[in-house]
Amino acid sequence: MNSCLSADLVDPLLALECKRARWEAAKTKAVRDALVMLVPELSNITAPLPLLTHVALDWRLSGKVPSAAMARVDSRFEPRAGGGPHLATRAQCKWYKFSKYESPLGVLISTAPGRHDFYEAFYRASTPLHANQLFAPLLRQAQVIVITRAVGARDTMRSYSLRNVYGTVYIEASAATIRFAEALLHEATHCWLNELLEASGEGLTDRGQWYSVWKECKRPAYGILHAVLTFAVLILFWHVAQGEWRDDSTARYANARIRKEVGNLRFMDSAFKEVVSTLKEAELRKFSLAIEQAALS
Repeated sequence: MNSCLSADLVDPLLALECKRARWEAAKTKAVRDALVMLVPELSNITAPLPLLTHVALDWRLSGKVPSAAMARVDSRFEPRAGGGPHLATRAQCKWYKFSKYESPLGVLISTAPGRHDFYEAFYRASTPLHANQLFAPLLRQAQVIVITRAVGARDTMRSYSLRNVYGTVYIEASAATIRFAEALLHEATHCWLNELLEASGEGLTDRGQWYSVWKECKRPAYGILHAVLTFAVLILFWHVAQGEWRDDSTARYANARIRKEVGNLRFMDSAFKEVVSTLKEAELRKFSLAIEQAALS
């Protein structure tokens, strides 16, 4: 599942990923140091930022000091060079509902292995994505994946991610591999962009200014940027997916989604360009315009 991407797209992506990675290293150290102040025994902890975030959230929300047992991460759950994340089930989380989030916050409280069938479904969907130079760096940001339930190939499928819950995706496992892969990439892109916006110090307004064809209401710059970038990535995914999963149902599904979302991107073009013009980070402006152009061409 690879495609030839232009330098206009690849060069700013590489620059942005370097910036995001530097931010991630500093953020990981800050969260780790805060936990070690609470529990000195955690001084040797080597878990990545998303898992440390869940440990910190559990402490903050439960009022209990994190234990060494919870914070200690088995090596098989460490993110690998190939992008292997920590998979968990709904039962391995403690759930909270907050007004600032549209969806419930699941805090990981167990690092035990998840369901074997979920692992199989995840790797069928994600493995081809790692061969693509655009999708791979995005997908790597989904380092904690909470699979809330399994759904049929034609069932409605729900997935989401939450700002400041770094690298975490909440997702239903679809029996249709293309839909599972699509949802993983969709949420991973949101995770990547959330981290990048924080790393870049972009002060995007929360005041609704532009109509969103997806939400059917006015959305702030933050929402418009997320929506257009994510669907531009997915349009490119649906094109290349047809060569990976070569069957009639995949082709019909991908073609239908491409037609619909290309139309939506064209509708949003003016608003998107206005939002991009407000970005302080030059490489993010370049990448945003390049990926929209690639999706529409």
